[in-house]
Amino acid sequence: MMIVDPYRFAGSSPVGCAYQGFTDDTAGGVGTTRTVPGCPIGTAIVGRHVFAWLFWSNTAATATLLSATIGGVAAVIHVQKVFASIGTNAGFALISAPLAVGTTATFVLNYSDVAYPRIHTYRVTDLISNTAFASQSNGGSSSTQSLNASCNTQAGGVVFFAMNAGWAPLTVTLTGSSQDFMSAYGPSSNLISGGFFLTAVAETPRAFNSTLTGAVVGAPNHANLVASFR
Repeated sequence: MMIVDPYRFAGSSPVGCAYQGFTDDTAGGVGTTRTVPGCPIGTAIVGRHVFAWLFWSNTAATATLLSATIGGVAAVIHVQKVFASIGTNAGFALISAPLAVGTTATFVLNYSDVAYPRIHTYRVTDLISNTAFASQSNGGSSSTQSLNASCNTQAGGVVFFAMNAGWAPLTVTLTGSSQDFMSAYGPSSNLISGGFFLTAVAETPRAFNSTLTGAVVGAPNHANLVASFR
């Protein structure tokens, strides 16, 4: 039996990607399963994938994302990071699912402990595989003000990059990707930011950086996640 590499025998259309906005979990309560309706996912089209950066916090324990659905479709958890932060425990993850219909979707997120997510969504088209080509997770508790990351990419693909830092009210500068959002989130106002880059040519690797700006004292709790797709 011949095994075909889907990345090698790709169509000529490069991946398209557009940021759609964010939605907060406002339901309250102490459930570990969080249902967040009305998340924007863009214009419906056959072959669309919905990608999302999830950010959450928990003051009592470190909550890990166990599973997720987007619009009733099981999502892939591509990469995630949880770490102790200032006055809370922080986590973030990149997930995706194929979803051809609708302009909004309900996210159902199952955590190991109580978590209150913020969801940043992307509409992705012409994706060959929703299996990450490469990914990296780095940083965490007692990290550095400037944190590098790297990720191999394929020509015609997309790479997502995000950071999470327990050090507000700072700002952050991202390099290597767009910066589609930057805000404080959670009970301790963790700083979150992220974006993407469409890869016209392959890079081995592509370099990324998130640098906190402001009156940083000591070693901040600062982490990066990055993942590429074709």
